[in-house]
Amino acid sequence: MGQYYKAVNLDRQEFVSPYTYHSGAKLMEHSWLYSPMVNAVVTAIAPAGTWHGCRLVWAGDYMDEQLFLKGLGKRARSFKTLYDCCQSPDETDTPCIAPAQLKITDGPAGAYLANHDKKQQVALSDLPEEDPNEKGWHIHPLPLLCCSGNGRGGGDFRGENPYTGSWAGDRISAEYGPLEGYQLIVPAFTEQQDNHER
Repeated sequence: MGQYYKAVNLDRQEFVSPYTYHSGAKLMEHSWLYSPMVNAVVTAIAPAGTWHGCRLVWAGDYMDEQLFLKGLGKRARSFKTLYDCCQSPDETDTPCIAPAQLKITDGPAGAYLANHDKKQQVALSDLPEEDPNEKGWHIHPLPLLCCSGNGRGGGDFRGENPYTGSWAGDRISAEYGPLEGYQLIVPAFTEQQDNHER
């Protein structure tokens, strides 16, 4: 079965569904540069955004039970996973984490992704191209860095990459330039890597 994902802001207790932005819910359906859902989240974590520097998780519906639920209040105790917290148990109830209506703005949202807990940063200009003959196709590293539950369902990233999920639950932002004292990392996620590992 396929695994579906939602981007969750733990600090503001808000989530974003890929469907809101006409994006596919599986990780590798929306983890692309210029994906509307990813662009909405990157805009929100930019310096003027409401999610700037907040703890971020790309929660999969097969993620570990109880992970990241501590601190979300009593209502979260009745849910098995963070992903489940983003859904209404029935039509008359509301999820324990509220849906966010993030806007996509014109112009740059940031040239770097920064992890303020690990003091790491990624230059978006350093993303590897999927195919030299197909210009413009790049995997956006944000969903893969912040994912929880990857490798447990169809549509997940299957490549062996130590950075997959390594930023889940950390304080993340998009910045216009490099941050002093932060280590530059190059996750280099590619589908060739993904396909090679299958």
